[in-house]
This record gives sequence, C-alpha cells and structure tokens, in this order.
Amino acid sequence: MKKNKKKDIDWLTKRPIAHRGYHGTDLNGIYFPENSMSSFKRALKYNYSIEFDLQLSKDKKVVVFHDSDLNRVCNVNKKICDLTMNEISELRLFNSDEQIPLFTDVLKEINGNTPLVIELKASLIPGELEKNVYEILKSYDGLFSVQSFQPATILWFKGMGVKYPLGLIGGNEKVNLKSFESILTEYFGYVTVVVPDYVAYQYSKYIKYKWLKYFGKLLQIPIIVWTVKLKSEQADLKKYADNIIFEQFEA
Repeated sequence: MKKNKKKDIDWLTKRPIAHRGYHGTDLNGIYFPENSMSSFKRALKYNYSIEFDLQLSKDKKVVVFHDSDLNRVCNVNKKICDLTMNEISELRLFNSDEQIPLFTDVLKEINGNTPLVIELKASLIPGELEKNVYEILKSYDGLFSVQSFQPATILWFKGMGVKYPLGLIGGNEKVNLKSFESILTEYFGYVTVVVPDYVAYQYSKYIKYKWLKYFGKLLQIPIIVWTVKLKSEQADLKKYADNIIFEQFEA
C-alpha cells in the first residue's frame, strides 16, 4: 500500500477532536446543543478540532445534523430529507434557541481557525450529497478531512483527486465483531480496498481489540477513536490510538 505523500494529515493527531462540536453543559450551567453553532464556537474557544455530520434536506441543501430523523433532537416525527431548508429553519435543537445549521454557515463561522473532521451520512451509492459537499469544499481555505462509514463515498472522493485527508469509519454496531472474520471484513478488508488516509474506529469495539493498532502501523495510517466520554479513557488510549473524538469532558 502506498501512502499519499502530498496530503497534510499530521494535524489529525495534534489536538483532540470535539464530537459534534464541544457540546454539553458548562460549569456556568450554559447548555451547548450537539452540532450547533454555539458548540462549534465553544470548541474553537478551547482550540479543539471539530467533528460534525452532514446530510441533505429535501431541497438539496447541505445541513449539519446527525440523526436520520428529528425525533431525538427536535421532537418532530419527520426526517431531514423530507423537509425543505425553510421548514428545517423553524426547528430548534433540544428546545434551545439553536437552529440546525447550514454547512456553508459553519464554514463561514470557523473560517479556517480550527481543523474540521466532516462526516457524510451517506447512502451505499454516492450521489448528490457527495457532489454538493465536494463543490462547497472547493472554496474553503482551512484544514479539514472527509470521512464516512460508506467505502464507496471515500472511493468517490478519491476518484475526484482531492488533496485533503479521507477517513473510513469503522466499528458500526450493525457489524458483528465477535469473530475474527467480521473484524477482518470491516477493518482490514475495507481498508485495503479503499486505502483511506486514516481510520476512525468506535471506542467500545476498538478497546476490546487493541491489537488493531498494529494494522494502522502496518498500513502507515493513523487510527482515531470515537466517541471517548471519560478522561480516564483518553489517558488509556494514548497507548493504543493516535487521537480521539471526544465529548462530555475537557480533553
């Protein structure tokens, strides 16, 4: 496997990455909802890199939101893809004053001041989400990576000849990792086919299979572990991973 020498990936391991922004309640009792503009500003204040999720609205606007439906976050029994951006703008995150942000608005706010780890909530076959994100990122001047659970999405971006890092996410709960064969299929098999610049792996699975770090060393790519929720876990992972995506504590 050949490592892409032209890409700047060192930044991926230099500072902790705040999961969906640095969200939660601070010591003053101020609440910062996940994937909100205030959580991104807070991460920027603490000098963290920022991870967030992208998907498309009904009118093909790229919005920052994790879940496929709005039940948990907005208490609305609908899906993001079934609403226009005008309809989405009427919603609020966890009964706060925060709206669901547009991807372009987040890029304007961050303005290259901290690195971004951008997850695409993609389907099996690449389509409009990939195309729209690709076009938007053409004009962004800052450090960022694109990652996804979907191997085809990463291969699509590779086919476009992008110079920014591309990451494959592993550790999906739907995959049975009790067998060596399943681990090989998701982690080692997909990685050798896709040849990403890094792997983002689920903490609860990765910590059970710490030997996976040797695959990262063999393939000469960093391993970033998600989502770390305890300070003690961060300290332990220094021995096994290159960086963390974290929440609920100061990293």
